[in-house]
Amino acid sequence: MDLFTSQKCRNNRKIHAQSAVNFEEDNFQVSLRKAKKEHKLIFLDIYTGWCGPCLHFSKTVLKDREVSRVLNSKFINLKYDAEVGEGIEINKKYNKRAYPSYIYPTLLILDSDGNIKEDIGEKYDTPDIKTMQDLLKKYN
Repeated sequence: MDLFTSQKCRNNRKIHAQSAVNFEEDNFQVSLRKAKKEHKLIFLDIYTGWCGPCLHFSKTVLKDREVSRVLNSKFINLKYDAEVGEGIEINKKYNKRAYPSYIYPTLLILDSDGNIKEDIGEKYDTPDIKTMQDLLKKYN
């Protein structure tokens, strides 16, 4: 069992247990309502269990103290396995790179209506800690 499958959520979404970021366990629609109620944006991480950059991002960037502090305080954080449960539909909706050329991780910032505000992965590929810290400054 890899790190991505070490903790199972109620809705079959797998969450990386090594991350310092608090990822929601509710389904996508419930999380959208929560974001709207709390006046927060959504950080969406779509990954696969076989994706090396996804694992590296979770083991390094999402463990960084500053990155996790901003994400935990300013965002509703969602993480979906693109090949499991609700993640399949989320991937179809938000991963705009056509299959079989999907790019992972797909890292997005959404508004509380689910509209893409920023495609982090498109701008920075898989960001390192410094890039993610710099990117999040505008949301802090």
